[in-house]
Amino acid sequence: MISILAYSSILLFAIMGCDSSSLTTSDRDKYSREFVVIAESDAAKIHLKDQLNKTKNPFEFLTKYSDGEKLIVHVKNAGSAAEFSQLKDALGKLGSKVLPVRFYEQENVPDDLTQRGDRYYDQHKLINSREAWTYGKGAGVLVALTDDGLDYTHEDLQGAIYTNQGEVGTDVDGQDKSTNGKDDDENGFVDDFRGWDIGRNDNDVKPEYAFHVHGTFVAGLISAISENGFGGDGIAPEAKLFPVKFRVGPRWSSVDIFKAYKYAADQGAKIINTSYDLDYYADDSIVHEALDYAYDHGLIIFNSAGNDGAEDTPRQRFDQIVLVCGLGIDGDPDKIAASSNFGRGVDLCAPISGYSTLPGNKYANRAGTSFSSAMAAGVAALIWSSNPELTRDQVVAKLIGTASRKDANNPGFEGKIGTGMVNALRAVTEKPNAPTILAGDAIRLDDQSVEVKLIIRGVLDPNSIFRIESSFYGNDGMQVDAKLLKSYRIGANEIKIRLPSSTQTGGYKIDLSQLADPFGQQIKSSHNNDFEEIVVP
Repeated sequence: MISILAYSSILLFAIMGCDSSSLTTSDRDKYSREFVVIAESDAAKIHLKDQLNKTKNPFEFLTKYSDGEKLIVHVKNAGSAAEFSQLKDALGKLGSKVLPVRFYEQENVPDDLTQRGDRYYDQHKLINSREAWTYGKGAGVLVALTDDGLDYTHEDLQGAIYTNQGEVGTDVDGQDKSTNGKDDDENGFVDDFRGWDIGRNDNDVKPEYAFHVHGTFVAGLISAISENGFGGDGIAPEAKLFPVKFRVGPRWSSVDIFKAYKYAADQGAKIINTSYDLDYYADDSIVHEALDYAYDHGLIIFNSAGNDGAEDTPRQRFDQIVLVCGLGIDGDPDKIAASSNFGRGVDLCAPISGYSTLPGNKYANRAGTSFSSAMAAGVAALIWSSNPELTRDQVVAKLIGTASRKDANNPGFEGKIGTGMVNALRAVTEKPNAPTILAGDAIRLDDQSVEVKLIIRGVLDPNSIFRIESSFYGNDGMQVDAKLLKSYRIGANEIKIRLPSSTQTGGYKIDLSQLADPFGQQIKSSHNNDFEEIVVP
């Protein structure tokens, strides 16, 4: 189990790298010592740069000034609390968003490396991944691992680690670019030829402590080399692994997390596997910005559902992610593991147990939803390598829409384990099932407006979702004004729409004919027709 201290306007215990349910709060440390400021409009950007030119407080640009992009700056306190507060106030006056930096501290060892015996456990049989290798093994797909490091000397990972081509070869002085102490590719990171340690700000991505085995195990599940005479095989053995380490020693911050996701996106990763607990980051605005950055740059972000056996945990608020639960402990590969979290926010499942690499050329079988997430990420790499023309949204639609349904095997969990067990062969060869509405309801709010919520299974085309605003009709056939409350992202499992206070009590229909998945397939209602019926109270 890990306990994490998170400091901002409060002090709270949180979790990272594993999953646990312990959470306490304290009133200490109400003064935030650092903040991040975000400017989106041109006026806010100009004002921000003007204030930074005047301040004595140290700062760093997390993003560059460019048209259409957010300008994000990290500011630290080097003076009095009053001066720091004045700077924050000044930065917020012209529309900039000012966010406190939270700090997280790890105290113990992860608990999702549950020992399941050292026998060889063939996860491939459960998801048909070897059968999918006929069509591709992950070649050309870069998978970033935001984790506790990676043992790049492991025998079964040789050839699987990413190489930054801008930091290899020789420079004009004949020196090896990977060790010359220069930022040869001018990306802001010196000698980052195989990834980066964000917290230490150096290129050593090897695990720092003996209990930091998590990232190496995840790495082997995704891309351990096949047919080399060592260990087991990764799900996508020709995908490249990109280690992005930011859990340094016992302490890291939300700024470190932002830098990790930005670095992965900027270096060309297509997939990020985040096999740690996001529950306690659900209210951290900077972490939301980190995920937004990666999502907006076209990456698929995978996250583990968690190991508390809990329903609807806070991490499902992150609709930028694909959330993966775990199936298959205690002899039945089709049943949800008792330890796995579940709920409406889960997108699909994968085996919770796997055989993989540990530091020091070791191997073992371990269990935890961290590894379910890694296997799903490996299948996404297979999809992309066998169908390189697909968009990010189409890859996710195939991954989620071709999973093998397991609701019938899990009574009481219907609609709470996503679309079922990931199926690699179907994912690379078949069209996905069309998205469906699982349920829809409406509530009358205090201001007499109406909020409609639709629970969906599958992935919608974000470019078609706005059409739902012109798709509400009363029983008299008259169109009702509707407003989508939040932009849709592929990790979302619900859509919320607001109807005006003038909306009368009674039955309404939503025309689904204009809503589609990323392949153009029309969405279906819970009754498999073109309309979803809603009763407004």
